[in-house]
Amino acid sequence: LHSFPTRRSSDLYKQLWLAIICVMLVVFTATFLLTSVTARQYLQHQLYMKNVDNASSLALSIDRPESDSVQRESILETQFNGGHYQLIELQDTHGTTLARWQQAQPEVAVPEWFRSILAIEAAAGVVQLRAEGEILTVRSQISFAYQALWNSTQRLAIIFLLAALVAGALGTALLQMILKPLRAVVAQAGAIGERRFITVDEPSAKELKLLTRSMNRLSMRVKAMLQQESNRLEKWRQ
Repeated sequence: LHSFPTRRSSDLYKQLWLAIICVMLVVFTATFLLTSVTARQYLQHQLYMKNVDNASSLALSIDRPESDSVQRESILETQFNGGHYQLIELQDTHGTTLARWQQAQPEVAVPEWFRSILAIEAAAGVVQLRAEGEILTVRSQISFAYQALWNSTQRLAIIFLLAALVAGALGTALLQMILKPLRAVVAQAGAIGERRFITVDEPSAKELKLLTRSMNRLSMRVKAMLQQESNRLEKWRQ
């Protein structure tokens, strides 16, 4: 009897923590997928709008009758060197490249597996010039979008960890409250074995309430039986 509460409490603690871990993993996975996919779609849309705006702005700068090819290339190269662009390309109506500037993505502290799972694919901004009918294509760097998405994911993981710790603390306190009447019933059973007959207050939980009520009745019945037997023995002794 004395080892029962400790063993039972340990089992309940394990089951509680396992349930909390499973629930939190499901919640975190669903939240992570929803938040990350939504954030990726938002970043892709913002990058596309930025590409379109930049392409339109550049087109207005070079789409002038007095601008020759050298001046246009100079404007495009200056813009490329001063901004965060992956590609700026100017083609004629037949698809022949007239000018092209391209650079690799800068290195950022984002794992490769994260980029593979949440690949960001923003469409380039494409504008056709009115003067010569040439096509201008602009594509911005996406490394900074990966960095922003990775940072938000790390913050979400920290929040999940803190929520798991709080849930575990609350679950432990709740388990202590649940086990309190059970320990009282076990102590009552031990007292009956020592010929001490006590009653325990009935808890609010329905299942434990029925158990406590039955143990109280058993204690009173055993007490009455032993009292009757004691009276009979005293009578025979006399």
